[in-house]
Amino acid sequence: MPEMRVTKHPTSGRVQINGRCPRRSTEVCQKSDGRWALVVEEDAFKRWQAGAFVQDAFPNMPADDREKLVTGTCGPCWDDMFSEEER
Repeated sequence: MPEMRVTKHPTSGRVQINGRCPRRSTEVCQKSDGRWALVVEEDAFKRWQAGAFVQDAFPNMPADDREKLVTGTCGPCWDDMFSEEER
């Protein structure tokens, strides 16, 4: 699991997850310095942390965002690593 910082919102039932792409030194990530943030429902986050598959815990989350949670890799870097045929 990538290094992430999780901040709980006191009243909304949501958490904010902040992370950095492991490929942040590449040209693709230079513009954002590899930083990303997601806001998710706290219950879904707890299910995922307890062992649920990311696609089951966050069924409506775009695949790019789920990939950030699993590997820390941002969408542009993922696209840069794999050709269209491999995706």
